[in-house]
Amino acid sequence: MRALARMAIALGWLGALAACGGEPLTTGLEEPFRVENAQFRGGPLPGSPPLTVAELSEGAQPSAPYPTPPEVAGRIISPSDVGFIVAGRSSTDSYAVGFQLAGLGSGYWLIPVSAPDPTNADELTWRAALDFGASVPPGLQRLLVTAFDGQGRSGTQREIELCVRAPTSDNLNVCDATLEPPALVVSLSWDNDADLDLEILAPDGSAVNRSNTRGSGPGVGGVQLERDANAGCVRSGVPRENVVWDSAPAAGNYALYVNLHDACGEASSSFELSAWERVPGAAPDEFDQIETYRSAGTLVGLQANGGATRGLVVTLLRVD
Repeated sequence: MRALARMAIALGWLGALAACGGEPLTTGLEEPFRVENAQFRGGPLPGSPPLTVAELSEGAQPSAPYPTPPEVAGRIISPSDVGFIVAGRSSTDSYAVGFQLAGLGSGYWLIPVSAPDPTNADELTWRAALDFGASVPPGLQRLLVTAFDGQGRSGTQREIELCVRAPTSDNLNVCDATLEPPALVVSLSWDNDADLDLEILAPDGSAVNRSNTRGSGPGVGGVQLERDANAGCVRSGVPRENVVWDSAPAAGNYALYVNLHDACGEASSSFELSAWERVPGAAPDEFDQIETYRSAGTLVGLQANGGATRGLVVTLLRVD
């Protein structure tokens, strides 16, 4: 009964926050991430900054109300990932917890705490499902969590570091410069539910495409098409296809094709095609992935051919 009463108070308090701020439940649609079944509140996340490693080593304690360190199953996410679970507990004077990505967005998300955990001195439990938008910048991002008491006051925040993957395949180099990215990545992205395909024709005439995802000849050996996005008009997250060479491809001119396999009811599709290469970083044993080519174009629905042809040749990419 006490947990239900606390939740009722928390829900009422969250509603009061929304009323005071004049923010409807539908705000936050343009934020870099959302928390499912949560209330959005504009402004910086309340509370004092998380304790540093040095402060913790010296015995510093968080001020109440405070959450425990967030718990996650993994720390690697992709833009547009949904249902990423973050859980934890908070001090017994907590009524709600809030979430914000440090330095990103215009506000934070609030959820009520749940039942006490008798195995941890009756600290209040909480669990949140996070949905990330396509606009979350790749790289290391800090998720901040704070707790609120019945009067809306906050104590010390907690944080957890997450690695947001780069849109192109980079072997997580965007989060750790010592990780060696692929030698070459050609990436195709587009703006809707149509089924576009990327095909690459090597100098010797061999190809990598939706039918030959690992290539069909020596000119594209060691290469892989990571996925066939929106195949069969089934939306597959962010519409993007990457062709990846782990080691340097053979020298020569590579023809890059973009084909509209199926319009899937779309009148037209705008696309971007880019190439990314591995280069040494600024320090020893570090690497960068730099963009060496980019172009954009549009295919109209009448150009859909079901794969009967290679489609539009966008460029000849020179590899030395």
